This record gives sequence, C-alpha cells and structure tokens, in this order.
Amino acid sequence: LGEGAFAVVYEGVYKNEKVAVKRLLRCSTEEQQKRIFSEFRREVLTMSQVSHPNIVNLRAFSSQPPFSMIMGLVPHGTLYEFLRRPGELSWPMRIRIAYDIASAMNFLHSADPPLIHKDLKSPNILMAGTKYDDLVVAKVADFGISGKLYSSKFKAISAKEREVENPTWLAPEIVKTE
Repeated sequence: LGEGAFAVVYEGVYKNEKVAVKRLLRCSTEEQQKRIFSEFRREVLTMSQVSHPNIVNLRAFSSQPPFSMIMGLVPHGTLYEFLRRPGELSWPMRIRIAYDIASAMNFLHSADPPLIHKDLKSPNILMAGTKYDDLVVAKVADFGISGKLYSSKFKAISAKEREVENPTWLAPEIVKTE
C-alpha cells in the first residue's frame, strides 16, 4: 500500500477483515535501528490510547521481529495522492476534509495531557471516503514522532532549534529567520 523511509505498509487479513500491516524495515546501523524502534513503541503507545472516527485505529501489534502494527484499512490512499487525481475538488469536499482533520486534531489536543502529532501533512492523512457526505472522509495516521505536551505554555521555536526530518512540510510560521 505504501512505503516510507523505515516501514512498508501491506494489505493483509486479520480476524477475517482486511487490514493495513505496517512493518518496520531493518536499518543499516544499530543507532538508527534503536531510533526507529523507539518511534515504533511511541506510535503503538499513542495509537493504543486513542479512539476517534478520524484517526486510524490500531488493532494489534507484534513485539517480535519483524515489528509490525495492524491497523484498520483505509481504502482510498493518502490525501496527497487524492489531491493529485484528475478532476476538480468541490468546495463541500474541501470543507469536509478540513473538518475531519480538525476534528482529529481537536480530539488529540483536548486529551489530558494534550497529544501533539508533530508530523501532520497530506501524506499522513488517509482517505476513508471520496464523497463529502460519506460517514468518514479523512483519517489522521502516522503517530511515529507524536508526543504529549506536559507544559501548559507552548513556546514557539524555530526550525533550527528542533529536530526536523523534512523541513518541506513545516508551516511557514514555524520556520523563522533570525
């Protein structure tokens, strides 16, 4: 179904239901492998604590190599791919996608302590529906670098002060020039 830098997602069957299986790849260095496993553990922990219609749900995971997560299958690919398909995207559909994403973010940010996704971008939004009146249209996925916000005061920091894997996806207000 998809491939990232450190995992491949396959379609599979779990308890007679089609699912997505995210399997970690082996890394070339031990340090890199530890970091990826740490992200895997954080993602499993985060996903096991949340349940919302606009968040991809975790069904099971394997703590034995190859480390894997079994999640609900979201059939229509990523928002990134969806936006590049031929045809004009209607305003009701645009509003519905934005609403579904905002609902998921509101749920995460309303938790105690709040959960921060840290990697919200169109490749990490999965399309559960293709019509604005579908029960669910968009679901947030990929909680590998998410975390809990324990401070009541959020301090804006520049991209230079934080670990950034891919600055292409940073919001313009986060990237500060000194």
